[in-house]
Amino acid sequence: MKKAMKTAGLLAEKLTYPAVRRGDLVETLHGVQVADPYRWLEDPDSPETREFVTQQNDVTQRVLSEMPFVAETKARMTELFNYEKYSAPRKHGGKYVFSKNDGLQNQSVLYIQDELHSDPRVLLDPNLLADDGTAALSSRAFSEAKLKDGKLFFAHGISRGGSDWQTIKVMAVHDNNKILDDTVEWVKFSSIAWTHDDKGFFYSRYPPPEKMKNDKHDDAEGPKRGTETDSNMNHQLWYHALHTDKQLK
Repeated sequence: MKKAMKTAGLLAEKLTYPAVRRGDLVETLHGVQVADPYRWLEDPDSPETREFVTQQNDVTQRVLSEMPFVAETKARMTELFNYEKYSAPRKHGGKYVFSKNDGLQNQSVLYIQDELHSDPRVLLDPNLLADDGTAALSSRAFSEAKLKDGKLFFAHGISRGGSDWQTIKVMAVHDNNKILDDTVEWVKFSSIAWTHDDKGFFYSRYPPPEKMKNDKHDDAEGPKRGTETDSNMNHQLWYHALHTDKQLK
């Protein structure tokens, strides 16, 4: 109770929100004048909006940092989450694949093993794809390994920074987990489905947002995918032919 009262007092005494500019935009809709003084905030990429968001975050972080129970709660939650987590193994191309998290890893690591009782080895560790740990394995599919040469391919979608956008890459599992040149971008809300001949896979995507057409997914200096406010329209089914840059709609 004392902690709650202290927090309430902190909010009452020190919480001051940043000033918000009121614009003079007025629209006439069906003969009625409607003021929209905060329309400028609808552009998330404008310098003014970014500065406003920064100021709001500063207020939030300042309050949270001074709350007496935050550190205690964080320590307890960390303790509760710190245990090994496994998925059930699944068989692909005569091998077994499962995911494991040591406890506090940002992303679970994908492992592969030849037999159920053999030593597992790392197939893909998303934690190595971004310094901040926000690169996530969002979708995945193994080829059916029905080719006569026994090749096994692993198509996987990687999202960054919590975005729904994915970039699909292809790994040649049979060739020391080599990442191929095959790259499929602007994938969203999609699974991956290999054809039975293992020569390619189906996926779904959207056209890239207008202001992000030239964005590279790994470009840290470019616009962040997922921060755009454009509507996604015209969801499309596509086919990617393996070892090529051909994308068929």
